Amino acid sequence: MLPDIYAQAAACLKGEEPLLVAGTLEVGEKGAKIRATEVCSLREVQGRDTRSVHFTLTAAGLERDHLESLKGILALHHGGCRSLLHIVIPEKSRTTIRLPESCKVTACEELALAVKELLGYNAVTFE
Repeated sequence: MLPDIYAQAAACLKGEEPLLVAGTLEVGEKGAKIRATEVCSLREVQGRDTRSVHFTLTAAGLERDHLESLKGILALHHGGCRSLLHIVIPEKSRTTIRLPESCKVTACEELALAVKELLGYNAVTFE
């Protein structure tokens, strides 16, 4: 790892969070090495590279209160990522609704956890 890359990544390397390491693979007689050009936490990459957030809800058992609560969660995590709502009736249909600009969110773990707590299942994917 180059000294300037190491200096930028020092805090990440000391932590416990998963990391993304970008670079080139160099294969030599003594084995393979990755020459890092970037090191950052997956959380940072998630927020930086995500363009849209998808909320997939199962129609069975879905109540108006759930949708109102979801709207509140979106407001708490307002940001720059487009939001899409997918309503699924298993074995029958899937409806996708592109939510308005006012429902754009920040792609973060806290958002995913809040939605999981509300619905009881993993309903959020980041793209």
